[in-house]
Amino acid sequence: MRASARSLVLINIIKGDCPVMKKHLKNFIKDESGQDVAEYALLLVLVGIAIAIASPTITESILSVFSRTKSVLGV
Repeated sequence: MRASARSLVLINIIKGDCPVMKKHLKNFIKDESGQDVAEYALLLVLVGIAIAIASPTITESILSVFSRTKSVLGV
């Protein structure tokens, strides 16, 4: 579909010439279910950083595991 045709479709949806598509578009914009995953991922990253800072021995152990894995794989 050419850009001008897409623009016309969007204009028709926004103007209300296609009520079904307008309803689906509104529902899509209001849908916030994907935000939960991003928030949990951010929380896990922050907890991981806090643990790494609070416990240097854990950090050293993790780095040791990765370096041994790297040497075994020959990377």
